[in-house]
Amino acid sequence: MIENSPSGLIFIKYEQVEKKTVTLLFFILNHYALMLRYFILPKKNQRYANG
Repeated sequence: MIENSPSGLIFIKYEQVEKKTVTLLFFILNHYALMLRYFILPKKNQRYANG
């Protein structure tokens, strides 16, 4: 029912664009997660290692 309507076609196009933006956001979040892992966690580990 939704596929036949023009609003459905617009929604499908929007969904395709949304998937691209979500993957882009995911890559950005993954980049920040790696930065946090390499900059914040080693400091905590050094603190415990130095005792």
